Amino acid sequence: MPTNLITLRNLKRSFDAAGHSISLAPFMSIHESEKYKYERKGKKVIWAWLNTRVVDRAFESIWQLTGEWQARRGARLSSKHIMRRIIIEEIISLAEMLNGNNINSLRSLNRFSIAKRRDVIFRISRSMLRISLLKKTKIPQPMLGSKILHHFFPTIVPVFDDVYISKRVLKVPQIHKFISSEDTFFFSEKKHARIVEYQGYHRFCSSQICQLPEEDLKRIRAKYGEMVADMFPHRMYQNKKSNLWKLDAKIAEYCLVGATY
Repeated sequence: MPTNLITLRNLKRSFDAAGHSISLAPFMSIHESEKYKYERKGKKVIWAWLNTRVVDRAFESIWQLTGEWQARRGARLSSKHIMRRIIIEEIISLAEMLNGNNINSLRSLNRFSIAKRRDVIFRISRSMLRISLLKKTKIPQPMLGSKILHHFFPTIVPVFDDVYISKRVLKVPQIHKFISSEDTFFFSEKKHARIVEYQGYHRFCSSQICQLPEEDLKRIRAKYGEMVADMFPHRMYQNKKSNLWKLDAKIAEYCLVGATY
């Protein structure tokens, strides 16, 4: 069995509280507020991104962030109106799929067969591709779509970028071997090579989280939750079942980057 890289040591090596984690705050706040509305009505939902109104509230933050990420520089990004429509459609569709399958984190994929797990990750990759295509590049790049989806679903969708993931994490021998064996059936065209790479990376994150002993994962989740708790609504801190305490995709990202130091 491959070495598990999801460790407290690797997490602490690359943790950056002032970086990626803080940008999740407005999304987590909007989501928690909407989820509370469902709870008051006696309805339980895992993901509350289920209507245009709530996703649209978060869209302005996405528009600002794409500017900070320089996603609107160098290559043409589709108009704000088109971007809003596509993001709203994909976020609602993914929320419905994840709710329907009772998926609240990467760990929750552990109860599925390998085939079912691949199907879920493919469905996420398909949404990621559609959003990434908003940025006109020679071949589809996963960075834009993965970053946007991560802000809505930070417990499930890992971020993919060139600086840390493509040029560092994917060079780790056991990760490179895993990615190289990725089935290209769903995205068979050469132009989708980077999307297949993302799929493999996502599957590797999932497999690492799913293979971790339950107590070890609880300890790492708790440590990460404590490290970022002051950025998010206090209600999430008090509720040990909230997304704050199962940020598996963010944990996987930090641990895998930490493994490269």
